[in-house]
Amino acid sequence: MKLCVAMGVVALPLLVVILGFVLPQLREQLRADRILGLKQAVETAYGVLEVYEARERSGALTRQEAQAQAAALLEQLRYSQVEYFWVNDLDTRLVMHPHLPDMLGKDLKGYRDVRGKPVFVDIVTLARAQGQGAVSYEATRPGSPEAIPKESYVKLFAPWGWVLGTGVYVEDIEREVAAVRQRILLAVGGALALALMAGASLSRRVVRPVRELAQAAHRVARGDLETRVEVRSSDEVGQLAAAFNTMVTGLREVVAALVDAAGATAADAERIRASAEALSVTTREQSDSLQRAAQTVQGMSARVSQGAEAARTAAKTAADNGQVAREGGAAVGQALRKMAEIVEVVEARRGRWSGCRPLAG
Repeated sequence: MKLCVAMGVVALPLLVVILGFVLPQLREQLRADRILGLKQAVETAYGVLEVYEARERSGALTRQEAQAQAAALLEQLRYSQVEYFWVNDLDTRLVMHPHLPDMLGKDLKGYRDVRGKPVFVDIVTLARAQGQGAVSYEATRPGSPEAIPKESYVKLFAPWGWVLGTGVYVEDIEREVAAVRQRILLAVGGALALALMAGASLSRRVVRPVRELAQAAHRVARGDLETRVEVRSSDEVGQLAAAFNTMVTGLREVVAALVDAAGATAADAERIRASAEALSVTTREQSDSLQRAAQTVQGMSARVSQGAEAARTAAKTAADNGQVAREGGAAVGQALRKMAEIVEVVEARRGRWSGCRPLAG
């Protein structure tokens, strides 16, 4: 499906270019070729006029005879089996026309095509100005009332003042363009069909194996390491499939090694778990011991708090006793000083008494 879309994306711009640019260019080229053919046909018929004009100049024929014989011969001339010539003069009077005998000798200045274009006035104007050239207008095909675009080529025969012309209907050109368009579309369609067939073959050889590889890769991503893809060829796709199988084998080996390592790690983890459990038991025992020690410490703390309170009370009492002692010490000191003074007085008096005692004897 994606391949078809891709081919459509490629083919669509190609068709746009062909239909939008190439065919209009082809139409213009066909028109130019047709005008060139008309010019060559006019040149051929122009020779008839030259022959009879020469006979006129030689005296073999009068002008009237020469013109009549030349017009009769031109009326019988055909090319491409059905195409014809006509003659009008510079006064826009119709001199000869094989399909309009009733119009011979009549002034065609008032003749206009369905778009209002004064056809013979334009023809005469072109002949007077350039001598020859192409004219476009619309005309009815003999036996049909429908007006059809037409290309004509005219050339002035100056000796007689005649304008010789012939034309083709544009539908002939359009028919050729349509035929070319059909051939191009058939060619593009055939090329697209061949491309689709080649794409289908390519899909079978490349896209389908690549899709299988993608699906296998998804299975591997989901953990299926037994996945393998079939190697159908030795080209790049086959080499890719073989490399994929090798990669899956390598992954399987790596996973096996990881599983072994995981087993060893699990054993180590079991040992660590047992050690952790033993440590947990020891920790609980130590926690119980610490809890009992904490309770003991709390009891001691209570007793210490009581001792501290008693110590604070004793300290306060000691402080109070110290103050009393200091006050008592001061009083004792003062008493001792008083007693010393008394002793000194007594000693002094005793000395005096000792001196007086002999006098008395």
